[in-house]
Amino acid sequence: MNRSGFTLVEVIVAMMLLGVTIVGMQLVTVAMLRNQTSAHVRLTASQLAEDRLDRVRLEPNYGALSNYQLTEDTVPGFPGFRRVTEVRTSRDSTARGIVDYREITVRVMSPSLPAPIVRSLIIGAP
Repeated sequence: MNRSGFTLVEVIVAMMLLGVTIVGMQLVTVAMLRNQTSAHVRLTASQLAEDRLDRVRLEPNYGALSNYQLTEDTVPGFPGFRRVTEVRTSRDSTARGIVDYREITVRVMSPSLPAPIVRSLIIGAP
């Protein structure tokens, strides 16, 4: 028997395979875009935390470090982000003298982040 062309069953099977392949590719694409967006938000939050710590590092007056303790409910230029800077002073006497240092902790939050991004820095008294 000579056949030319495809039967209806073959066409339906081919269309189903094509449909499953396209749906699979779409799911992978959506997952990639979601991961890329999440990575961008985490990177932005990390940069905001490091920016605050860099400003603290550049402060020439050790006594003025406590001025950096603040909460920014809106970070200029970065809508949706919140940045909290905490300054904790520690002073301890040891056999080698008095140890005085400040621990600066920056937390950056966003509704898109599952957990805040936290960066810390310790600066000793001169």
